[in-house]
Amino acid sequence: MSTTPYIPFQPAWQIKAGPLTTSGQGLLSVPLKERFSIESFTLLLGSHTVQVMPKRGGIWLDSQQVLQLPHAAELIWARTMQKELQAGGDNNSAAFDCLFYKIGLKDSDGKSHGWRLYSDGRMLNGIP
Repeated sequence: MSTTPYIPFQPAWQIKAGPLTTSGQGLLSVPLKERFSIESFTLLLGSHTVQVMPKRGGIWLDSQQVLQLPHAAELIWARTMQKELQAGGDNNSAAFDCLFYKIGLKDSDGKSHGWRLYSDGRMLNGIP
């Protein structure tokens, strides 16, 4: 009996910070202290893009601006994981699965603005 290998959900992204452009997948490879230099974070979703510009306080879906904050804001790019527990089984060996990614901005009042991105392609408004 063969099993399907686990392929994690890791959306592709691109970061622009000054003259440098970095590409990757999944979580950011940029240290937290350097995230304040990010001018643009673009999530590449096949034929669609989500562009977050923390220094400008704006978010664009494709070429349409959907959010403009009055001031610069902090980039939100994180993932929420879940672990399925088994009744009567060994829960220590259960694997974590990505439930969704969060993408958006956190304003100076601490309020989050953005979406949850699921592996099936759904993008729902609001960040918990």
